[in-house]
Order: sequence, then structure tokens, then C-alpha cells
Amino acid sequence: MGYIFKLIVTVLFFITKTAIAQTVPGIFSKTYGDKTNQAVVYIHGGPGFDSQNFEYTTAQKLADSGFFVVVYDQRGQGRSTVVTNPEVYKYKSYADDLKSLIDALGISKPILIGHSHGGPIALKFEEYYPDVAKKIILAAAPVNFWNSMLSILENCSKKYANEKNTIALADLEHTFQKLNENNILFMDEVNETNNAFQHALKCGLYNPKSPNQESYELNKIVAEKYIKPAPENVYYPMGNFIFYEKYTRADYSDFILKNSSKIFAVYGEEDGLFSDKTLEGIRLALFANKSAWAFTILKGSSHSLFIDQQTLFINTVSSIAAEQ
Repeated sequence: MGYIFKLIVTVLFFITKTAIAQTVPGIFSKTYGDKTNQAVVYIHGGPGFDSQNFEYTTAQKLADSGFFVVVYDQRGQGRSTVVTNPEVYKYKSYADDLKSLIDALGISKPILIGHSHGGPIALKFEEYYPDVAKKIILAAAPVNFWNSMLSILENCSKKYANEKNTIALADLEHTFQKLNENNILFMDEVNETNNAFQHALKCGLYNPKSPNQESYELNKIVAEKYIKPAPENVYYPMGNFIFYEKYTRADYSDFILKNSSKIFAVYGEEDGLFSDKTLEGIRLALFANKSAWAFTILKGSSHSLFIDQQTLFINTVSSIAAEQ
């Protein structure tokens, strides 16, 4: 009996520390840490991605630093329920889902970490539900999407030219010629946008030049644990966000300028999706935020900040959270 009692206590303790549930119907979510601590909600990138890389590498460590951490896969993405209704893929729908998750968990004034496309989702959440979030941290998040697209063109063009890879260079140039057409067909825009991001992957724009041992081990963990999502959850989101939200042409600079007191930004020094000019524009948009942590560049990091330089990333989040 004593052994069984200890086993039950251990299981109950584990459940309270790490809870897995569909807190909101159709939405995969998971929590880490003590619910009485400052809540942090991680909003993953995409469209068409999920929160697994953050979940497997960083969520528990961030919780161990004194936070109640929430991760979730956005509706119709990752491990959440497949959604074929295109009307779902709008920022208002995603903001509503996030609000439902926050309410269902009973958390107050969470800090939102918007990674990559999760950044615009966090900003649109603030627009639809002002005063719910305590702070917003843009982590490698595009603010002016087209500027980031042009960074792909610039950086990959240089790489292909140096490698004398004329076939890849021609394909890249064709992609951006199509994207610049005034009357580009919808499916062409979807295909060429996806092709641009495939070039970014092939060019290594998402990876630091000299990964450290810690990031190597963390990426290994992700590779071993990653659960492949349903194909629909990969392919549907991008096209619908392009159709409904003008994904590749969105610009949130003015919104940040007007709300900069609660918005913070963290970017990797080696992230090929952001030119120096683009980063300077984001820094200037945050000029009203007088915090020393308003705009932070992490050396030795590219797009996956929490993997490339995990300790620096967690310390930065902790410093932002500590400011009154």
C-alpha cells in the first residue's frame, strides 16, 4: 500500500507540474511550472509550423527560471485538429483562440513570446484584446514582411553567386520576379512564397555560422522527439494567410510605434531574414520604450534564438519580465 500511495502522489505531482490537454477544443496545449508564477505564453512561427522545438528544448528550463509556461499549436497547425475551413486562418480567429486559452487556464497578464510569425499574431492579439497581455516579446519576428523577403533575396543571391550556382540563382530571381507582379495569381503567390522560404533554408539563413555544443545537443533532441504533423496542418495555413491577411506585404511598424511601451524585441545577430536596415527600423519603432532591454541582439544566434543561444535567451526574457 505504501508503494502504491507514493506512486499516486508522484503521478499527481507530475501532472500538476506538466499538464497536457486540449484546454481549448481542437487546440493542443501544454503547461510547465507553478501556476502562481508569472505566466509566459509561447506563440510559435509559421504559418504551418508548431511549438515542438520550443517545447522539447526550452519550456521546462524557462519554467525552472520562475515562470508558468504555456505552449500551444495554433488552430489547424502542428498537433492541433486539422481544419480545412479557410475562414479559420485569420488573425482575429487566432487572437480569439489565444484569448480562450488564457481564460481557460485562468492566467492574468501573461507575457507573450511571439517567435517568427508568432510575433505578428501577438501584435494582432494586442490590437483585438488590448490590456490582456502584460508584455509582448518579439523573438525573430518579421515586422515588415516584405523587407524580410528581400533579405532572403539579397543573402541567398550572394551565396549562390559565390558558389557559382547559376541554376539556384535563376530560380530565386524568377521567384521574386513573380512575387513582384501586380496581378500575380493567388496560387502562384502561394507557391513562390513557399519557394522563397525553401531558398532561405537551403542558404542556411536560419542557422548560425558556428553553432555551439549546447545548440547542437538541443537540435538533436528536437530531431529525436519531433512528431510529424498532419499534411493539411502544414499546407493549408500559408495559403490562407496569404489570401486573407496579405501575409507577404504586412507591415506592423506603425502599430509597434504606437504601443512600444509594452513591446520588446530580441533578434539573432546572424539571422538571415533580417538585414541591418530592417533591424534598425524595428529598433527605431521601439524608441518610446526606454527599457535597456527594449531591443536586444543575441550574438552567435540566428532564427531559433532559444536553441542557438538558450542561456542568453532565457536571461533576456527574465530581465524583460523583471522590469516594472
